[in-house]
Amino acid sequence: VEVQVQLGDSKEIEKLVPKQPLAVHETVAECMIFANHWVAKRIAEAFPNNAMLRHHPLPRQEHFESLVGCAKAQGFNIDTSSNKALAESLDKCVNKNDPVVNKLLRSLATQAMSNAQYFSTGSLPRDQYFHYGLALDLYTHFTSPIRRYADVIVS
Repeated sequence: VEVQVQLGDSKEIEKLVPKQPLAVHETVAECMIFANHWVAKRIAEAFPNNAMLRHHPLPRQEHFESLVGCAKAQGFNIDTSSNKALAESLDKCVNKNDPVVNKLLRSLATQAMSNAQYFSTGSLPRDQYFHYGLALDLYTHFTSPIRRYADVIVS
């Protein structure tokens, strides 16, 4: 959650106010993911042995134990057999009386994930190029070059 700092007259912190996300932010994020995916496809074709992509490996099943246990305690079932099954399971974990439950379960799912890594095409077999978390076969960081050194290389 992003917060906005509000200062008093003497420049001391008066309040921390959560920023309210706008619907357009989600649209922009989806467009950025699509652009990153498209650029990854193009550079992997153009530079089959040295394009910098982002690989997000499969999580280890034992890392999901806390998530599965917490969901079960709330009466929900989590299927971790694939990223699609996991996403669909999390979408069903809605407690109308406590909307925080779904957020906590999603946080536990994120903690169970492996870390994504940069790699150069040619250094991994083609079937390992995928990004598990985004459910994409190819991905790179292209849309935020001021944030990552790898983006400068891709650009």
